[in-house]
Amino acid sequence: MSTSGGKKEQWNGLEALGMSRKELALAEALQMEYDALSRIRRDSRQSLTNETPLISWEDVSHSSSTVPSPPRNKPPPSGDYLYIYGDTYHRNGQDEGRRSPKNMSPPVSNHSEVMKYFKDVSSSTDKTSQSWDVNVYTEDMGGKLLSRRISEEEDATLLNRGEECLDLDYEEINDTITRLNLAPTYDSDLLRQAEGHWKDVRLRKGVTGKPVARSNTLPPQLPPRTYGQKQYRNTRASIGPDSLRPYPQHNGCELFEMSEQRDEETAAFCHMLDVLRSGQTMTDQIHTGIVWSPVNLSPEHLGPGVSLKITVIIDGVRDPLTFTCDCSSTVDLLIYQTLCYTNDELENLSVSDYVLKLCGLEEFLQNEQPLGSHEYIQQCRKFDSDVRLQLMKKEVVRGDLARTASDVQSPSTLNLHIHLQERPVKQTITSFHASFFHFSIFQVDYHLRAERVVQSVKAICNALAAVETLEISNALNQLPPCPSRVQIKSSKDPNFLTKRENREKVVESLTAAILDLVHLYCSTFNADFQTVLHAERKLSMTQESSLLTSPLAFTVYAAHRIPISWATSYEDFYVSCSLSHGGKELCSPLQTRKIHVYKYLFHLIVWDQMICFPVQINHLPRETLLTITLYAVPVPPPGSSSDASKQRRNPQPLGWVTTPLFNFRQLLTCGRRLLGLWPTTKHGSASFSTPNVNQPDSTILQIDFPTSAFDVKFTKPEGEAFSPRYDISSLSEEDKGKLREAMQKESLYWLLKDCLKDSQFSIRYQYLLAALLCCCGKGLREEFDRQCWLVNTLTKLAQKVREGAPSSRPEILKNGLEDVKQFFVLNGSCRLPLSPSLLVKGIVPQGCSHFNSNAVPLKLTFQNVDPLGENIPIIFKCGDDLRQDMLTLQMIRIMNKIWIQEGLDMRMVIFRCFSTGRGRGMVEMIPSAETLRKIQVEHGVTGSFKDRPLADWLQKHNPTEDEYEKAVENFIYSCAGCCVATYVLGICDRHNDNIMLKTSGHMFHIDFGRFLGHAQMFGNIKRDRAPFVFTSDMAYVINGGDKTSSRFHDFVDLCCQAYNLIRKHTHLFLNLLGLMLSCGIPELSDLQDLKYVYDALRPQDSEADATTYFTRLIESSLGSVATKLNFFIHNLAQLKFSGSDERLTLSFAPRTHTMKTDGRIRDVFLTRYKKICNPNKGYVYVIKVVRENLHETTNIQRSFEEFQELHSKLRLLFPSSQLPSFPSRFVIGRSRGEAAAERRKDDLNAYIWHLIHAPPQVAECDLVYSFFHSLPRDEKNLSNTVAQRPSDATWTVPVGKVGGEVKLSISYKNDQLFIMVMHIRSLPLQDSNEPNPYVKIYLLPDPQKTTKRKTKVAKKTCNPTYNEMLVYDRIPKGDLQQREIWLTVLSEEGFWENILLGEVTIRLRDIDLSCEKTCWFKLGSASQMAN
Repeated sequence: MSTSGGKKEQWNGLEALGMSRKELALAEALQMEYDALSRIRRDSRQSLTNETPLISWEDVSHSSSTVPSPPRNKPPPSGDYLYIYGDTYHRNGQDEGRRSPKNMSPPVSNHSEVMKYFKDVSSSTDKTSQSWDVNVYTEDMGGKLLSRRISEEEDATLLNRGEECLDLDYEEINDTITRLNLAPTYDSDLLRQAEGHWKDVRLRKGVTGKPVARSNTLPPQLPPRTYGQKQYRNTRASIGPDSLRPYPQHNGCELFEMSEQRDEETAAFCHMLDVLRSGQTMTDQIHTGIVWSPVNLSPEHLGPGVSLKITVIIDGVRDPLTFTCDCSSTVDLLIYQTLCYTNDELENLSVSDYVLKLCGLEEFLQNEQPLGSHEYIQQCRKFDSDVRLQLMKKEVVRGDLARTASDVQSPSTLNLHIHLQERPVKQTITSFHASFFHFSIFQVDYHLRAERVVQSVKAICNALAAVETLEISNALNQLPPCPSRVQIKSSKDPNFLTKRENREKVVESLTAAILDLVHLYCSTFNADFQTVLHAERKLSMTQESSLLTSPLAFTVYAAHRIPISWATSYEDFYVSCSLSHGGKELCSPLQTRKIHVYKYLFHLIVWDQMICFPVQINHLPRETLLTITLYAVPVPPPGSSSDASKQRRNPQPLGWVTTPLFNFRQLLTCGRRLLGLWPTTKHGSASFSTPNVNQPDSTILQIDFPTSAFDVKFTKPEGEAFSPRYDISSLSEEDKGKLREAMQKESLYWLLKDCLKDSQFSIRYQYLLAALLCCCGKGLREEFDRQCWLVNTLTKLAQKVREGAPSSRPEILKNGLEDVKQFFVLNGSCRLPLSPSLLVKGIVPQGCSHFNSNAVPLKLTFQNVDPLGENIPIIFKCGDDLRQDMLTLQMIRIMNKIWIQEGLDMRMVIFRCFSTGRGRGMVEMIPSAETLRKIQVEHGVTGSFKDRPLADWLQKHNPTEDEYEKAVENFIYSCAGCCVATYVLGICDRHNDNIMLKTSGHMFHIDFGRFLGHAQMFGNIKRDRAPFVFTSDMAYVINGGDKTSSRFHDFVDLCCQAYNLIRKHTHLFLNLLGLMLSCGIPELSDLQDLKYVYDALRPQDSEADATTYFTRLIESSLGSVATKLNFFIHNLAQLKFSGSDERLTLSFAPRTHTMKTDGRIRDVFLTRYKKICNPNKGYVYVIKVVRENLHETTNIQRSFEEFQELHSKLRLLFPSSQLPSFPSRFVIGRSRGEAAAERRKDDLNAYIWHLIHAPPQVAECDLVYSFFHSLPRDEKNLSNTVAQRPSDATWTVPVGKVGGEVKLSISYKNDQLFIMVMHIRSLPLQDSNEPNPYVKIYLLPDPQKTTKRKTKVAKKTCNPTYNEMLVYDRIPKGDLQQREIWLTVLSEEGFWENILLGEVTIRLRDIDLSCEKTCWFKLGSASQMAN
């Protein structure tokens, strides 16, 4: 704007953007004034060319990557500023060196020249203009800073008015320039002109060092960039000298605008990122932007020899193609076969140009991988679902997430994503300039001016974390007493400050002390400013730590930023210091003396005490940690100030901090350090953490480490060459692929974004997140922005629904969905954070609702972008910390992988769950699944006490025998896996709404808000009293009835086998959970939580002992009444949420039927009753149903319990006056006997006749027509023959005969014979009653009968499970050839003689005892064995 050419066009362009004439005129006047002052200034600027500023307030946030680096030989610094002199001082351009911060004395510098300059300014009559900066800073309008040059003529006027020079007000000008700066868009030509002009002017400036980059809040001292494009608030860039970088600069501007002396670790991280990005080329980006389906290449997943039916859909082909492929076949082979079917000529076609997309998901199979290795294929095989794929050309695949050429060529910058701590240092520096100047120049009222100096110093210290160093305290002690500071007694002459030279010395010492504090602050905090470097950084000499035999020592100086409440609550404070390595202390902790709180500028605790550890520096390990804990002794209560009372008062820990002694470059810590303390946890334990420098109220501990002329570097041990090394470049391509898939699958962006709220490591997470956004392309960053927008919209909606009254929640949800619709109108589509393959384009209001749990989660249904896929339902939670759910599911996923690797597929259902922030997240909804509560309440509110609900529900959804047997098999495996997983992880709050069952028989748990044994309490009663959830209705499905069968043995064996496999990896789970101790999950916070897992896994036990232990757990869970009672209480609690508009269904009817679909029922007759034995013994009633317009009648079978269910649900819909009376369920005698069935026959016949002839709203309702609809079971067999029981039906064995089989596990080790009695099956009935079997064993020969061992008694079962270990000690190996095992199975009959059920003799010489022998042995009688 300073140039005249094109100025009119520029103003016209800005006016076209909406700027008023007044604003443009004011801005132009300011520009003209600045141009004039600048010309005068350049003519007479020789007197200050040798000085550089302490802090540069120049905004360099918009420098382009194309700006060339300044020359390494620094040009002479300009004289455009007032100065506070640095800690490196120059005489004729030579560095005088830096003094120790502890023993700093007033520097030998050219302050006299500056004071002379001040004096000349105040009394000069020379008309030659000199100027300095007066920076007017305003917090309004985004915090813009206006810089204005003032000539010497104005200076003299201002100085004559004394302190009124600080009262300048340019608010109107500031507002005008600010509005210009905040204009969102400008003409592109104007932008280019302004940018070019700005670069030219900046490169002409002799910038030295690295100026402070105060983001967008501080415009440059040069003309304001009114044409600059609006940037993010925390954008920073640097055009500082490149000489300080130890490595070449890539991709444009530097990553951080900070001195490497200040934070070398951050600079090294930026350099690594820069090198990583510079190594990427466009040839590396061929397949980016595509979501590839994860693969698992373990042999267990490939499924060789397993056929797979695949449907391939092709654009332009009407009918899809169906292939039967082997799971081990590769994807490109399937693509080739598809192309052969659809193309006559294959010469110009390449398989690599095509990909197979999953229908309904934005996910693609990997061409070079086998079909069975993909997780999608594995899921389809597990749930017997169809595999539907779509053949597509790569060129038409969405590539909006791919990195482009502009992304690769863009500069590396983390600045857009780093949050900086903003401090009001600008205002305080301005005040500091004025107060020091007036104190030095004016002799009148110097006491008053000294008070203002103290106030200015206090303001600076307060802006710099309220730290008051020893040098500042000593310098202020030279000033006279004032109200702003408690004065330390001093023997100085009261007239000491009457001399100007003495006042100048005080100013020099304060200047040096404040400069040192600024350096200290910038090296500790992630500030949005920094000091300007005055010289090239010199490489320090290094010395190996192995040569230093001196003990480790440092000085604990003081604790800053002390809360005022501490001064009144505690009387003494001390610090405890300890050294540790690997969690073990290297020596005894050392303590400082106890000190009171003192008031200087602030409340301080000053120890100034040396701590010397009895450990030599050359003996320190590389990872040595220094832990410092602040303790306080409470003030004694009133009336108890005696010494005895003081001794009884225990010190309380107030805060702690840990810091490594060797940094990332393996250099020993030196110099002054500020360490922020973390508040002590409830357990008073400290773990490793970075210093707490983010919380604005954290206490700051000042530690002074020794300094020397060289750096002390850790000496690597000689044996390091043999230590394991971890280099990602050494990973195989398969391992690298797994790593990429894991990062894609877990959505690294959201994980890092969630970790930003971690109080201890947020800075490191912030750098990692910034690095991720820097490396990914523009398309992916825009996708992240859309996801954040969507999540925020859903969060507001969920909060409104949860806060609303229960009756108004549906209306609130309906209205809130309009905002979600508007989001998709503006953005088109969005990928759900739950998975990048879930691409949606809208919301389906009809499929949205809310759940009635405490957090009131939302059920949302999104419209799929893929027309070949179904809508996508999810659960959005707001108010629950889903990180714990994610961790639990991750542990279960690891357990499942361990089982599969060992050849044991437990058929686990593991759903997606993702946290998008603290207290919010998304959960995948599993299709075709229902909670146990909804299944059980189909049999009434007391359904949780009944045994048949789960079996009937599975039978309803799997009507054929093969389907039902497959569902039961899935149930046995998945139920066993859930029992083991929930027990090991201590998952609690297991009511029947937190357990779900798929129609395919897979059972799984949801909602892991309680784990590691942190059970919910009902008053003082623990709600989860059983080891895990295993109830009688689950056992009913496994056994095929209410009697124990051999399938229950399989279930127990599966549980014990899965449990023992997990026990082999105890340390893996303990280590993984131990890594999460510091993540902030409330129920995983200390070692006691890890001890729960250790106790659950029992790694000290043998496999046999663990098998016995888990068998007892199964028995305990199955016999627990507390679990069913907990289910029942939850059913009652959910009754208040049940609305009358809910559609009632019958538990035995797979679907609802209506009069319109089945035809009107004309008449019904109950013809007879019949006896059945499958699934249970009892009687059913045969009903003849006659319909209109149908020539054939239908016969159906219904039990009395099903009649009762129909009547109970009709009563929920209609008043009792409209319903016929129902026969009483209570009868004298056996309720399921033939006599009861005979008595109920006529009553039930009358009931159904009156029901059909009831009012139309009753007789024609859906429940009635569903009841009389024919089921698959009705068509099987309507004859009078009794259905045969399965092979487990043991009552067919003749009474008085022995039989059955026993399963034993026999092993020999260390002169001990181990015999585990596992199961018995098919024992005979005794007088039509089930026996009470137990096992007795003798080791023959045994004339004294001293080898008798026996098991516990199993009550009323023909298929008992024991899993008990019987041990014989001191059995020499040579005696085994002559020994025999005599095993008998008997039934305990109380006062009568026990009955023999079977026996077997096993000769040990016939068994190979070099390994464990497990097999079934047939039971018989003595005569049978003799034969």
